[in-house]
Formats: sequence, structure tokens, C-alpha cells
Amino acid sequence: MNVQDFGALGELIAAIATIATLIYLARQVSSSVRIAKAQTERDLKESFNNFVKESWQTPESTQLISKGSSGLDALTPQERLMFGGRLSNLLNLHDTFLRMHDQRLADDSMMRQIDYVVASMLLSPGGRQWWEESKNFFTGNQEYVNKLLNDTEGVEVWTDWQKPFTNPL
Repeated sequence: MNVQDFGALGELIAAIATIATLIYLARQVSSSVRIAKAQTERDLKESFNNFVKESWQTPESTQLISKGSSGLDALTPQERLMFGGRLSNLLNLHDTFLRMHDQRLADDSMMRQIDYVVASMLLSPGGRQWWEESKNFFTGNQEYVNKLLNDTEGVEVWTDWQKPFTNPL
């Protein structure tokens, strides 16, 4: 073997090592994507669970949402701000879910679940009134929510927050 043969052999070994490295990196990236997706799903579910928990945490919070869902006119100015804050939190959470879903970081069942909650709350008389007054603040998901509210087959409108949360989806 001469120097040229050793050079060709070295190039072959380098090419094989490069291919092996690329395969390894592809597997690492794939693994990282799966981990990121699982982390995102966990974080989204935790955020959603916190919203639900806060909504039922005390009789006062449950009563506020129930009263607000019946109509905004029944609320004091302070209660109206608190009710709007609760719905704003839900819509901001929905926007996050929607963006993560569009990036395939949240699955369809998670999206259907939060869609159902948003539709259920915003279809109530007070929720609908609040949405009409506030929707321009939600440019990221306004069009999506409007479409969701127009396609409400099978959605139970929540006006009685004293009963347990049920979701047929």
C-alpha cells in the first residue's frame, strides 16, 4: 500500500464516521423533539388544570363564574373585572394551546378539550357578552374562537357552575 491508498482509506473511514455521526445526531434530535413535546403537553395540561382548579377552588370563585355566566349585568364592577380576568386567562391559555397545536406540540384531544371549555363558557349569556366586548384584545385566536362559537354542536353551555365539570369529548 502506498500513500495514496492510505489517503483513500482515510477518506473512506472519515465518510463512514461522518455518516455514523449524522445518524447519531438525527436520533438525538428526534429524541429531543419527543422530550420537548412531552414537556410542552405536561405544561399545557398543568396550566389547564390550574385554571379549572382556580375556578372551583372556593365557593366564591364558583359563585362568581356562575353569576357572570348568567349575565354581566348581575355583576358588581369588581366582580365584572374578576370575571373578565378569569375569561382572559382562559382565552390566553387557549391561544397558547392553539399555537402549540399548530406546531404539533399539543395533540388533538387536548385542543378539543380546551375548545370545549372555551365554547361552553363563551356561549353562556355573560360569556357571550364579555366576548363581544373583549374579542378585539385576542387577535391571535379571535378568528378561531369565532368559528368555534359558530360550530357548537354537542357543546353544553355552562350557566350552573355548582354542578360538576363534564366533558363529553
